[in-house]
Amino acid sequence: MDYKAEQEMEVEALESILMDDFAEVDGPSPSGWSDSVKCYCIGLPTGEAESAPESGASDMQFDLLFAHTPSYPDEAPLIKLSNVQGMSNDDIQSLQKVIDEQIQENMGMSMIYTIVSAAQEWMQDRANIPQEMVLDPAEAKKRAIEAEEARLAAQRAHGTQVTPETFVTWRKQFDTEMVLQKTSLAEQQQAAEKKGRLTGKQFFQSQEAQVEESDPSDFEFEDEEQEGKQALLESDEDELSPDDDDESDEEDMLAALG
Repeated sequence: MDYKAEQEMEVEALESILMDDFAEVDGPSPSGWSDSVKCYCIGLPTGEAESAPESGASDMQFDLLFAHTPSYPDEAPLIKLSNVQGMSNDDIQSLQKVIDEQIQENMGMSMIYTIVSAAQEWMQDRANIPQEMVLDPAEAKKRAIEAEEARLAAQRAHGTQVTPETFVTWRKQFDTEMVLQKTSLAEQQQAAEKKGRLTGKQFFQSQEAQVEESDPSDFEFEDEEQEGKQALLESDEDELSPDDDDESDEEDMLAALG
């Protein structure tokens, strides 16, 4: 195979198809590439893809740099992404994987336009995915926090809307809190009563302490008071019992009458 002729024919075909989106790179080659090779640049998305209504809106853009190797297409071309915009590191790795697959599948044939078509298809599919699914994890987390803060700010400004569902949720929470509060009060009351109640041993010890602390004069007064009560009882008994003289007089009267 005449590799040089094959490569020139491919460049002519790309110029006629891509027109302004295709250009030879002036200046030094990308890092790692030989300065002796011709380097070409294809801007993506191409004008054809941008005008397609079904492609979807996307802010992703990049340049596809390529160069033919001496034995191309029997060996892989040099491919590199440049001027990448609107793409995360995960996006770049995903696209590079698509490009590598196309190179392996089309080895032995002119493949640059096939690679460009696969890249455009990848961009169209990516544009149809919700934006939050293609962001970097850090950016997705940041946007989620901002959205939550905005929601809370709106809720504070307008209050929480009362619906049957929110009322039922509030009522359940309120009933639960009331039960817990009553249980806590009951436990506190039981603890206070238990703390103030004396055990049997504590009760007898307190009685003994009261006896020891009593004034002896109190007991003397109680003895005098008891003696006074006894004297009064004996006096009453004397008044109620008849005298001996009275009994004799009654006997004499009965005898005289007899």
